[in-house]
Amino acid sequence: MSLSSNSFKHWAMKVYSSITTSTPLRSTGDMTKCYGENMPEVKAHLDKGYIELLQLKFPGRPQVTFSFFLRDRDHRVRVLCKVKSDKRTAYSSTVITSLLIHREGSCLMLCHPSSGEEDRVAWANLQFSTLEYMVLFFCTFIALRGQDSSDPVSRIKDYQLDGEELVFSGETIDNHYIHALHIYVDTSTRAVRLHATVLHGELKHVPVWTAFIHQYVKRPRSWMRHVEQEVIYLTELQPTVFINSDEYKPSTTARGEHIITFTSSEDAVMFMESINEISHVLRKK
Repeated sequence: MSLSSNSFKHWAMKVYSSITTSTPLRSTGDMTKCYGENMPEVKAHLDKGYIELLQLKFPGRPQVTFSFFLRDRDHRVRVLCKVKSDKRTAYSSTVITSLLIHREGSCLMLCHPSSGEEDRVAWANLQFSTLEYMVLFFCTFIALRGQDSSDPVSRIKDYQLDGEELVFSGETIDNHYIHALHIYVDTSTRAVRLHATVLHGELKHVPVWTAFIHQYVKRPRSWMRHVEQEVIYLTELQPTVFINSDEYKPSTTARGEHIITFTSSEDAVMFMESINEISHVLRKK
């Protein structure tokens, strides 16, 4: 990851710092590629008015480097592909709000929508070796695009990652904010994660935080406590947060337990039952 300013702080700059698990993905699909047109002057343009938030290098020949750039005054985000071969270095860039994202096996495809409902024009294909890196990229993309106030994206359609099974959804209250809390299970690797999103308004479906929990759910009794009708404590959780810390921090106890407060006792019970069922399935494998 590459940062362009020591004083500027943004959640995306440390999005990969909280990874505690590594779930390999079986490589499928095409190699990492950028399909956008070459824009020789775009890097100089971005260096003048934008801050580089995050940079990922994808192995291969040619080598592709993908970056998110932020214009702070209106949270405008542009994405940049740098393609370096033995003969030349090419750059291509576009605004994040012009792109849709979807998963194909171990790849994430970034596409421009076309006139037809299902037609899309590929801009980049990114190949990932672990599920965690793929999921955090996906969430970062959706969050940055949702927070771009220069051209807000409403009625988000690509908020769910293909290849994951939704096994629970409930409504929570967290620091006076109403969120949707989901449990996703990846169908190919059986990795499990919690995923909190905005529930209402223009930012509906935009990620708030996500956390992988498959390393904990095999022992739910020592990890999860039902302390009140609507309240559950999780003793260990490493959430990756997609909001700046001066605006939001997940609720925790003095001992560092993560507090999940549902708006109904029924959701709390269903959450516990879902975790126990996942635990039973994983222990059998």
